[in-house]
Amino acid sequence: MFTMLPMEVFAVLNESMKTSVNTVQEKINFENPFADVKEGSWYYDAVQYSRINGFFSGTGANTFDPDGTMTRGMFVTVLGQMAGVDPDAYKGQSAFSDVTADAYYAPFVAWASKHGIAAGVGNGKFDPDGLVTREQMAVFLYVTLKSLEWILTPEPISQLSRLI
Repeated sequence: MFTMLPMEVFAVLNESMKTSVNTVQEKINFENPFADVKEGSWYYDAVQYSRINGFFSGTGANTFDPDGTMTRGMFVTVLGQMAGVDPDAYKGQSAFSDVTADAYYAPFVAWASKHGIAAGVGNGKFDPDGLVTREQMAVFLYVTLKSLEWILTPEPISQLSRLI
């Protein structure tokens, strides 16, 4: 299960982000579309914040699957959405043989690969349907935040392993 960071971590904007997201509050649907996310659940507010801001759209029309697992493809998609990546700018750019051009995560995998956020697993593959590990989440998130200059640290990424 994925543990969410406080959403305040992602509240910072910079010039590389889409600023048109939710600037007109009247157009936002605040109704909860997810049958499996009940009001009062510990994750309810985080799920709704993530849905309203376009980070997550659920696993189906009426499901979020809060007790489910997360794949590598899903995780880089969420990071890309949070970073304001324009998926059209990365269409058809994936260099991985197991990432088809029409997959929802394809442009985000290409973005993550191009910016050194996520690498493949070897032999020209990304393994988008493989479960993302906590170590991969930590590294992908750290490199994303660092590349967006949302965090500044003198420590090299190799020091990250002591935190896992």
